Amino acid sequence: MFHFTHSQANPLREKITATYRKDEATVVAELFQLAQFTHQEQSEIMARAHVLAEKIHIKQNKLAGASAFIRDFSLSEDGHIALATLVESLLRIPDETTRYKLVWDKLNEIDDWERYAKHRKSALVDLGGLGLRLRQKSHDDNSPQATWVRVAEKNMEQTFRMLAEHFTAGEYFADAIKIAKKKAKQGYHYAFDLSYLPAQTQAEAHRAYDDYERAIRLLGDETGKTSVYDNPHLALKLSALFPRYEHTQRDRVMIEFYPRIKALYVLAKRYHVAMLIDSEESDTLEMSLDIMEELLAEHDLLGFEGLGFTVQAYQKRSMLVVRHLIDLAEKNQQKLMIRLVKGAFWESEIKSAQQRGLNGYSVFTQKAHTELSFLVCARMLLANPAWIYPQFATHNPYTIAAIEKLGGSQAYEFQILQGAGETLFEQLQHNKAEHKPQRYRICAPVGKVETLLPYLVRRLAESVAADAAARHLIHEKNAWIQPPQDLVLRTQGKPNSHIVLPRFLYGRQRLNPNGLDFSSDMVLIRLQELMNETFDAGKIHAQSLIPMKAAHGNTISVVNPADHNDILGSVAFMPMAAMFNVIATAKNMEKRWTNTSPDKRVELLLKAANLIEAYMPELMALVIRETGKTLESAIREIRQAVDFCRYYAQEAESTCAGRAPIGTVVAISPWNAPLSVFVGQIAAALAVGNTVIAKPSPFSSLTAFRAVQILHEAGFAKAALQLVLGDKEIGEALIADTRINGILFTGSIEVAQKIHQKLAERDDLPVFIAETGGQNAMIADSSASLEQLCKDVILSAFGSAGQNANALRILCVQEDIADAMIDKIQGAMDELQIGNPMDISTDIGPIINQEAQKRVLAHVDKIKSSARFFHQIVLPETHTRYATFVPPTAIELHNLEQIQHEVFGPVLHILRYRAEDLGRMIDQINSKGYALSVGVHSRINHTINFAANRIEAGSIYINRDLKSVTAGVQPLGGHGLSGTGPKAGASFYLQKLTQGKWLLPKRFSRLGQIDANALAVVEQIIAEGSFSREEQVQFALALGKVRNNHTLRLAQLTLKGQLGEHDVMTWRAPKHIWLQGGTLATSLAALIPMLASGMQLVIDSQHPLVAHQASLKNWVKLSEDPMNHPNISHVVCLDKPLAAWKQKLAQRAGAIVKIMDASDGHLDVLPLFEEVVFCNNKTAMGANFNLLIPKESDKK
Repeated sequence: MFHFTHSQANPLREKITATYRKDEATVVAELFQLAQFTHQEQSEIMARAHVLAEKIHIKQNKLAGASAFIRDFSLSEDGHIALATLVESLLRIPDETTRYKLVWDKLNEIDDWERYAKHRKSALVDLGGLGLRLRQKSHDDNSPQATWVRVAEKNMEQTFRMLAEHFTAGEYFADAIKIAKKKAKQGYHYAFDLSYLPAQTQAEAHRAYDDYERAIRLLGDETGKTSVYDNPHLALKLSALFPRYEHTQRDRVMIEFYPRIKALYVLAKRYHVAMLIDSEESDTLEMSLDIMEELLAEHDLLGFEGLGFTVQAYQKRSMLVVRHLIDLAEKNQQKLMIRLVKGAFWESEIKSAQQRGLNGYSVFTQKAHTELSFLVCARMLLANPAWIYPQFATHNPYTIAAIEKLGGSQAYEFQILQGAGETLFEQLQHNKAEHKPQRYRICAPVGKVETLLPYLVRRLAESVAADAAARHLIHEKNAWIQPPQDLVLRTQGKPNSHIVLPRFLYGRQRLNPNGLDFSSDMVLIRLQELMNETFDAGKIHAQSLIPMKAAHGNTISVVNPADHNDILGSVAFMPMAAMFNVIATAKNMEKRWTNTSPDKRVELLLKAANLIEAYMPELMALVIRETGKTLESAIREIRQAVDFCRYYAQEAESTCAGRAPIGTVVAISPWNAPLSVFVGQIAAALAVGNTVIAKPSPFSSLTAFRAVQILHEAGFAKAALQLVLGDKEIGEALIADTRINGILFTGSIEVAQKIHQKLAERDDLPVFIAETGGQNAMIADSSASLEQLCKDVILSAFGSAGQNANALRILCVQEDIADAMIDKIQGAMDELQIGNPMDISTDIGPIINQEAQKRVLAHVDKIKSSARFFHQIVLPETHTRYATFVPPTAIELHNLEQIQHEVFGPVLHILRYRAEDLGRMIDQINSKGYALSVGVHSRINHTINFAANRIEAGSIYINRDLKSVTAGVQPLGGHGLSGTGPKAGASFYLQKLTQGKWLLPKRFSRLGQIDANALAVVEQIIAEGSFSREEQVQFALALGKVRNNHTLRLAQLTLKGQLGEHDVMTWRAPKHIWLQGGTLATSLAALIPMLASGMQLVIDSQHPLVAHQASLKNWVKLSEDPMNHPNISHVVCLDKPLAAWKQKLAQRAGAIVKIMDASDGHLDVLPLFEEVVFCNNKTAMGANFNLLIPKESDKK
């Protein structure tokens, strides 16, 4: 049975869960009723706020140095963003070469620094100006090793350390305590944040735990105070103390981790040190509440008033969380500190919800709504002084004035970030208000500069974002201090119009597939019930779904690869004798289905998408049990299937509405994508009017059977969509039948080559789209964030047990960070949970069957003896008896020659490289022949561009994992040994399944450019030749067409995706197109569009163009034997290609060569281009600045 979570017994906790992603306007309406003041109170608050605002404004204008940098920091300025990248990265880079390159890269991004720096007087801006002035004096040397770069780097290092000193309390706690004692004389208290990143290994967690222990002892010993209120406080980041602090690992958290947290608090009680559980991403909140509930009930902590919790006002649940904490404190007769903050992970919450297709956001999208929430929570906290000691972290003058009014003479405190709010505290301390807070506390990070600076960049971005509206209205002080109640009257509680709900990410015509929130117990409880109901439904007995009756062939049982005792049902294979009628049925249906209106086909596809979503729990249960996918992988399968239906419906309605289908299509899909690829192939073919015969893998037949039942339920006729179940003989029979007009295949390159060879026997050229595997690499230089890199490596290499075409196979890491990276990967691997995916805690499920298991283990056994480093997780004995698991394995190679073929399993190969060898290493990766997915991790744009332009890949992921595949945004597909193209989920895919000339995309973010030099050479050859009038007319028409129409050469298309990601489609012209046959005239006519598009050709020694090869040498190469040219990717045939010639070409080793028949004089160059998508994670630096910039709806 499926096991996900336990039910909540507390009604208030249930209400907290129910409010997680509640409609924003509804929540705001509830808050608004609780945020009102009397007219007299409001007048007094506004008067006080005006005084504060005026004094702060005057003081801020006099700031200099690091404080001025904060004042002037702009989220929309390229200069400051470049500097922020330098602050985040420079000091943690271990080697000088990469540091110099980073400085050179960022300073070269800003051309007009004088204009930019004109009104900015901070040290960092002056530093950038110094760097560029040095560059200007070095006209002859603008390389990363130039003297000016070295000087700038040294100055930057000193300035960044100064910046760290301004915003932190020091590297060591002894230093921090000295600062705290000094500030205490000025009336300030301190709270320290160890500023750890979330732990990824047990070693990191233990180091953090030891530091917390030392900090508690030092604070207790050095201060000598017995009051938890007067002593410095500690912010306790739970994720830094346990490497799997995740909702899906709740059992581990409570069993393994909770006792250690309790021990820390018992120690803190002994030393009178308050510790407040820090705020983190919203999906950990309820687990943190579980821990706080346990702590408040602990007898050993009875009477300790240093227990604390941080509440984020930007969360929709914040008011209910405050109410629950108050109830807990009263119930346990235990006073509790509650720190109220705005929230520090806003951009990641938005991005995550969009990425996962969740039902709304956990946070408010309007800043005014967060301010309102803060005010309501503050009122609740101040209303319960017997049980709550409130701490308020805000810089907002109105909120401060309101809290002073509400607080009266009771105990509470204000808090600021060190270096970002001292001006405010000075005004508050010297105010003459009737009521003051009891304490002013400065929150300061402690730690090494190298780790603190990335943390500071995030905090800086969030701090600036929180006050962006205020600084935007710095000269409009009345607007600056407007009560949130008034602002909410303007917004009417509506969400920010610039931040669409996840459901409408791609517009209202193409809904974002529904996802499931695995951090919500309410969702998990219901999902668990629905998925467990599938057991009650009994076994599934699948058979082919065809209109006519047919006898069954062999029947096989289907077992769960994670538990061979779990028998799901059986599959009856179709007998070979029935195949002739299956194809005949599809052919007879062609005319009727073709004549079905595009609108009707779209309607059926959209209905199918909705039904798949409706059957989500059932399909998830089936996918998990039949193919061993984890819960996360299963939901991804279903969402991609739904998305393909909607995307292809949209494309069919627009781009392909008037195009004729090719006829009958066979869709052959793999077990590792039992719904996404299976449904995607079918949806694409049906969308444009083709009839479909679907042949799934024998290992995913039950899932395919149920999927086709759902498609038939949506209204697709059984004759238009037939399901045939069977082994490879069935597939071979379908491929061999000349009545088939197209083959859609996803699987291994070896099988794809066999299909290609069979199709070559035919006289015609049936459509063949093959999506095969990839020797996918990730390249990381020493500027990469080790934490982000480790997270992406683990997910990309071991997710779905490595059984994805786009899984990471080779990590290439710069030698300067290789040892640290390998240690981190090893520790993170040890935290992975391998087991039955029916348990939510499972990270990695089984390999599909014993044959696949043996292949992967054989590779590991062969290579491990010669490995530089080898690490493999030890499997429990129970996992080796009745299941087919392969333990996650990491192997460091000596060179890339040690891996020749794709290894389809959880095996990561690691190769370290020298920085100067980056280009050679990329060439070695390219020499493998695959070109599917590649990742690049770097903070240096020059390095990213160099690698991306040199590498052969269909998808290039920048500073992120390789797993994301979204139709129309991050479409998957490659070239070379990775497939024939076009990409599934991109606009050319449907055009390939229809007849006629291909159409360009309707909009470009950058227009293409023809190769004018190449065209000039062709024109010169034509001018000097003797051609007939008809031939000259053809030349003129061709030349006019390429000059007047757009080209894909150098063109870009920005794809609409989630916030924080920048996705761009580009097209690369092949460099080795064999131009076969033709006369001189037809060859020149073909050259015009191809050379204008940037393509390079190969001809044999007998070709008519040989006479002009000297003039064309930059674009046309001579080969004695093009048939065996190793790099030929396409053939353009100006003479009719004969079957014998095609068969010989198909026998070549290596990638499938695509043939285009242009013997009729009509050459369409668009199908020759290779699609390449760049997926850039703009949040990699720590915050998505563009997302944080306040939009108009925030300012109204």
